Amino acid sequence: MLLQAGAVVDVKNRHSANDNGGGVTALMWAARYGHVAVINLLLDKRASLTLGDNGGQGGALFWSASYGEAEAARVLLSRGAAVNARDKDGKTSLYWTLRPYPGVPDDAKARNVAVLRNAGGKE
Repeated sequence: MLLQAGAVVDVKNRHSANDNGGGVTALMWAARYGHVAVINLLLDKRASLTLGDNGGQGGALFWSASYGEAEAARVLLSRGAAVNARDKDGKTSLYWTLRPYPGVPDDAKARNVAVLRNAGGKE
């Protein structure tokens, strides 16, 4: 409804649960939670694949990678996300996928690693 009314699709929040300084967009949240239908809707409305949060992490692909959301990563890649984009520290989505993250099961990480490597992802 908000998008139909002309809401700005890439608006950033002010605060973040990850204590990264906020600046998280709806696309990043959708990627983090694996909401593929929402990802497609936001991308259809021209959400940015490259816009990063205020903490310097990369775009939505970094969020799906960190949280093991392989289907979200697959959709983002199919819609043009750069598999080897780097964050402010020079790290890629694959780098973050390979690192332990609280609450993310190993099998979810393994699926995401396969998706990113299949797309040419490098650490």
